[in-house]
Amino acid sequence: GVGRMPKRVTPSAEGAARVASLCALGLAVLLSVTPAVPQGGGGVSGGRCLICHVDLVEQLTASRHGPDGAKLSCETCHGESEGHVRDEHNEVKPDRTFGSETKEASAALVDLCAQCHQKEADDYRATLASMKKREPALPSCTGCHGSHRVARVRLPHALADTSPEQTGVSSSVTYDGFEGPGQGKHIVFVTGDEEYRSEESMPQLAKILTVRHGFKCTVLFAINRETGEIDPQTVDNIPGLEALATADLMVLFLRFRELPDDRMQRIIDYTNSGRPIVALRTATHSFNYVKHPDNPYAKWSFRATGEYEGGYGRQVLGETWISHYGHHQQESTRGLIAEGMKGHPIVRGCEDIWGPSDVYAITTLSGDSRPLILGQVLTGMNQDDPPNNDKPPVPVAWTKTYTGAEGKTSRVFTTTMGHGGDLQSEGFRRLLANACYWALGMEDAIPERSNVDLVGEYDPNPIGFGGHKRGLRPEDHALGR
Repeated sequence: GVGRMPKRVTPSAEGAARVASLCALGLAVLLSVTPAVPQGGGGVSGGRCLICHVDLVEQLTASRHGPDGAKLSCETCHGESEGHVRDEHNEVKPDRTFGSETKEASAALVDLCAQCHQKEADDYRATLASMKKREPALPSCTGCHGSHRVARVRLPHALADTSPEQTGVSSSVTYDGFEGPGQGKHIVFVTGDEEYRSEESMPQLAKILTVRHGFKCTVLFAINRETGEIDPQTVDNIPGLEALATADLMVLFLRFRELPDDRMQRIIDYTNSGRPIVALRTATHSFNYVKHPDNPYAKWSFRATGEYEGGYGRQVLGETWISHYGHHQQESTRGLIAEGMKGHPIVRGCEDIWGPSDVYAITTLSGDSRPLILGQVLTGMNQDDPPNNDKPPVPVAWTKTYTGAEGKTSRVFTTTMGHGGDLQSEGFRRLLANACYWALGMEDAIPERSNVDLVGEYDPNPIGFGGHKRGLRPEDHALGR
């Protein structure tokens, strides 16, 4: 809206110079642009608006809607407003003004913005519905983005720590609505590792399980609190873990997380529920409480001693982090079906497994672990490189059970493979898909050669710390993106 102004402004010498400069800018730029929305295409010039509204025109010129952006003019939003311009007493308002003091005013503003930002407007309306707002005054676009100096708004800390049901801001991506044996089953992926690109590989695996097999899949990410973007280097923020409360299967791909107590408790509650777990690569060292070593959840850290020796990795999954057995980034892995396991449903159709992962060292697998796949260390990073005969194969995938604090027993599948490039291997993708079926007690539905064709493009960034793709949000992993 436009604030009330005196009859006419008489600028100082400094102000006159500023006005003259902005008038030249306004006449050169704002008069020359075509409004982005159909109403009010010709009419009042930005230069004439400068007579009373120097600061507002300056803000518009410098904003994303200015000459370097969408190229909007004053009339684009406010209409031709001839009466307002000719009224020296500023008693006649512009043809269109906006605010959030009433539901109608907010709706009018959203309708205007929707003419260029339809998707965002639809998301906004859905957000209000999810927040169940019923007050006369509602949040509006300008409340966050500004009215003249319009800017993109990053997700604030408060929203990053709030559930999507409360804010309408998505911290996850969900795939659903396809036919297949998995219909009616919900798999929740919990991701967050700085090195191996789980933020890219797990959405692809989720797409395969949804599109090819009918499962509903939700992928959770490590989210930067300041930007709302996927950031695996944020080790203490994975919003959306409440989805585990009703999940049928948890797929875990974490590394050295130190989560707030309420979020960590959601993972532990799931772990104790008797429901299955599929874990990849660095999940063996999912947690590392270095800032708060006295926290009760520090017993799940990968170097824990005593009753919880080896932390979550050894206690729940079968092993914790030991070391690299194959030479990291120099010796890749060929997967061999373990002796006596060729008839196991998980390895069905998995005769050719290879990946650029190096083999992890193993001390001893805990509990009732049964190796399924052995990792043969190759002398190079190519699939046809010969084996390093000085390094005998060791387990890289196994099954086990875990009985938690509630006395309920879970099926567990763990693999120490999981490099972003490993998912390029059809055999490895099939191993993971079959493992999900088995974990859910659906092994009888595993076909001889499960369809694990990639869905869309899969081109993950190279592994390495800090090497994740920047600027991505969960919705950027939606189907079709």
